[in-house]
Amino acid sequence: MIPSDIGAELQAMMLKGLQDTTQINLWFGRYMTEPRIADEVVPPEKTVSPSKIQNMLENDTEFWLNSFSRIAYQIEEQQLHVFFDGESHSYSYSKELEQLVEMLSAETGVEALNLNMDKFFPEKTTPDLSSLLCELYNRGTIFLET
Repeated sequence: MIPSDIGAELQAMMLKGLQDTTQINLWFGRYMTEPRIADEVVPPEKTVSPSKIQNMLENDTEFWLNSFSRIAYQIEEQQLHVFFDGESHSYSYSKELEQLVEMLSAETGVEALNLNMDKFFPEKTTPDLSSLLCELYNRGTIFLET
C-alpha cells in the first residue's frame, strides 16, 4: 500500500531541491550536453594520464573533437563548471581554462583542434588544464586522428 501522505512528502522534497540553483544549473548542463546518439561517443581503448596529455601537447599532437560531443561551460564565483557528454566537472577558475573551454564549445569537429601551447600553457600546464584534457580524451570527447 502506498501511504496517503507520500505525495506531500515527495512534493516537499522536490520543492527543497528546486531551491538549490547550483544543482539545477549542473543538472541542466549535464542534460543539454547528453549525447543524443549514445554509441557515438566511445572512449579510447587505452586511457591516458594528465602527464601523457602534456607530453602529447608538447609534441604538437593533433586532437580532434568528436562531432557527436557537446561541450558547454558556466562560470560561478571562482568555479568553472565544464559540461560534456552528459557529465560535469568543476575546476578552479583561470582565464586560460576559460579560453580553452570556450574554444572547445565553439568547435564543430570538422578540423583539428588548435591547442596552441603558447596560448593555453604560457608558463606551465596547470593541473586543471591537464586534468580537463585528460577527462575529455578518456571519455572520447576528443581523440587522435588514426
